[in-house]
Amino acid sequence: MHRLLDLVFGEFATGVGVSFLTAAGLTLPADEYKAFRAAKVCFVFAAVWLWGKALMWSLFTHENPYIRTITIFLVFGMVGVLLMEALFLTDRRKASLSESSTSGRNEIAPNKQLSSGPNSPNIIGNNNTVNIGVAPPAKNPPKKGEKASDIAEGAFLGGGFREGKADTDLIGVRVGGAYAANPRGWLKNGTPLIPLVIGPEKYTPIKIGMDKNGKLLFTCALIGGDESNPFQVQITNNVFNVVSGFVQKNYNDAALEVADDNGVPLFQVIQEGPNQLRINGVFVLGSSSATGKIIRLWAWGKNQATDSERPKDFVLKPIFKYPAWKYLGKYAD
Repeated sequence: MHRLLDLVFGEFATGVGVSFLTAAGLTLPADEYKAFRAAKVCFVFAAVWLWGKALMWSLFTHENPYIRTITIFLVFGMVGVLLMEALFLTDRRKASLSESSTSGRNEIAPNKQLSSGPNSPNIIGNNNTVNIGVAPPAKNPPKKGEKASDIAEGAFLGGGFREGKADTDLIGVRVGGAYAANPRGWLKNGTPLIPLVIGPEKYTPIKIGMDKNGKLLFTCALIGGDESNPFQVQITNNVFNVVSGFVQKNYNDAALEVADDNGVPLFQVIQEGPNQLRINGVFVLGSSSATGKIIRLWAWGKNQATDSERPKDFVLKPIFKYPAWKYLGKYAD
């Protein structure tokens, strides 16, 4: 029995055996093997072998009991700590491989399409089976009864379409068929956009500015309407005042419209986007020195005319419903 214990726990056998088991325990968790349980068994046997060696030494050594006790305590403690650390690292290695494998499966889930029967199409694959990659479900799918407009913009094209807001982007204004534009940076720095200049005096009845938050500010002072429905409109930084008892006003956050008693539009300001305004209507430019008649600017659609007479095809499509007191802010059908 003594010879057997000496053979198993001898210096050479212990050194070779523990080294081999430790090396095996470190190698088996690798990607080529992924033998995590076997690695743990190797670590446990290596620890038991060292503990056995320490016990055999304590039984057959001639050192005093005090030294033997301290030595056994230190050996058992250090080997135990190393064993726990080795087992922990093995479990951690297994968990990391499991997480990477699971995330890979979540990206593209395989779906099997089977084809059989006399009219089955010929699908290339093993046993007439082909794997089709299926995209993962949306992170924020719409709920029951939820409208498309209620979904976060990140659900569409990675953030959705939006107009630029750089200082070099143009702010444009259309007055009928005429167009004027200035860079956003000019408006932010206090230089207004002036889309209309009247007469030799270079009168500028319309100005578009911008506040520090990038909000467009519309300012104008003009006489609008035809001969039967003249009115004066004063707008200062989007706050308007229309002077006339024979027209009605309808508006919301995106548009202002002045119409006659029958709901026929005479003046419109429409914000078609954060960088675009449209102005339609009838504006007084002055009087003709030759005839004395009032000259008006007629702006509608893609057209613009300067004349004392109403153009035959001049017509403005109503933006809002009328009467305004009943349908304030309500768009026309």
